[in-house]
Amino acid sequence: MFYPLCIEMENKAVLIIGGGQIGLHKAEVLAKAGADITLIAPDRLEGWAALPVVWRRERYGGQSLDGYFLVICATDDLVLNGEVAGKCKKRGILCDNTSAGQSGDLLFPAVVQKGGYTAAVTSNGQTPFLTKKIKGEIEKILAPYDEETVALLAKTRLHILEHFPAEKKALLHKLALAPLSIIREKGNPDEISDWLQREQTGAGADQSDCRRHQESESSGGNGNQDHQNERRHHS
Repeated sequence: MFYPLCIEMENKAVLIIGGGQIGLHKAEVLAKAGADITLIAPDRLEGWAALPVVWRRERYGGQSLDGYFLVICATDDLVLNGEVAGKCKKRGILCDNTSAGQSGDLLFPAVVQKGGYTAAVTSNGQTPFLTKKIKGEIEKILAPYDEETVALLAKTRLHILEHFPAEKKALLHKLALAPLSIIREKGNPDEISDWLQREQTGAGADQSDCRRHQESESSGGNGNQDHQNERRHHS
C-alpha cells in the first residue's frame, strides 16, 4: 500500500539509469527539488543537457549503488531494471523500477504547487487520464492563492494563536470562510483579526466590505468558494 509523503530532496543523491523520456521526466522533477542527480546511459535525449546532471556516458554493468538515496531504473531492458531493483532492495535503497508498475518502492504523483501549498494526486497507475483531469481541477482551486495572500493568511493565523487563544477555534474558522477580497483589502493581521472579531460578535462586516465582495462575486471571482474549500488547512 502506497502512502503519500513529502520528502526533502535537497542534495539527496539520485541515480537514474537510462537516458530516455521516462528518466528525463523524473530528472526534471527531481532537479526542481534540488536533488544531486547522476545519469548512467550510453546515450540521452537532448533535454537532459538543460539539467544539472552528472552524465556517466556508459551502459550500466554492475556499478556500485552505494551512497545513493534513490535509484531510478528507466531503461528499456526489463531484465536489467529488475536486477538493479533487486540490488537496491538488498541494500535498503529506495528504487523506482519504471517497468514494474506498482511493485516498486514509490510512485511519482502529479503535483501542483501554488503559493504555500503543495498538492499531489495519483491513481496508482490505474487511470492516468483522470489524474491529469483532477490535477487541472486542483490548479483551479489553488489559483487565487498567490504567495502574498498565503503569507498574509499564515501571519494572521499566528497572530490569532498568540493574541486570542480563547477564541482561536472560532476565529480561525471565520478566517477560513472569509472572502479573499476582504483579506487582501485589510492587508495586515491586526485589521483582519478586528474584522473577524466583529463577525464573531455578530456586528457583521462593513457595508462597504459586503458591497465590494458582492461586486467581486458578480464579476466572476471565485476566491470565496475556493477559500472555503481550503478552510481545513488553516487550523
